[in-house]
Amino acid sequence: MIYIVLLSSFLLDDILLCTVSPHTVLQPLCTLLSLVIIYPYFRQSKKFYYSIAFLLGALYDISYTNTLFLHALLFLGVSYLVHTIFHYIAIDFMNTYLVGMTIIWLYRTVLAVFFVLLGMSMWQWSIYFQSIVSSILWNSLYLAVFYFWVTKLRQYKKMHKYRVDKIEKVEK
Repeated sequence: MIYIVLLSSFLLDDILLCTVSPHTVLQPLCTLLSLVIIYPYFRQSKKFYYSIAFLLGALYDISYTNTLFLHALLFLGVSYLVHTIFHYIAIDFMNTYLVGMTIIWLYRTVLAVFFVLLGMSMWQWSIYFQSIVSSILWNSLYLAVFYFWVTKLRQYKKMHKYRVDKIEKVEK
């Protein structure tokens, strides 16, 4: 199920980035936010979580940005931050949503500062705020839909496992 979430998020980013103008209110970060959604499955194996984040970021770099290891390192930093935050707070919808929005803000800020320091762009508050607001609008919807979808699938899987275990005990 984890790989389905990652693949569908990556494909959704691809579809939206190819079909929507970058100046609209739809600036997807589905792949980045998928790291927040899949975290509960990696609570005990953080090394595997970090390696998935790094590989996903490298794939994002190759596919969309033509930068080598920039997003790989950003995704690795995001995964570390997600792990650290969820170590101290419960994993529920509201906390996941707040962590997701914080990740969007930090991601946009780090990229803006990085590009300004390299001289690739000039700092403009209006563009900075517009990129954050437009990212939050679309990605709030994505986060809600995928969070509830993954939660329902996890509940179904637990319920199905319980039923199978119960049937096996009765048969013995």
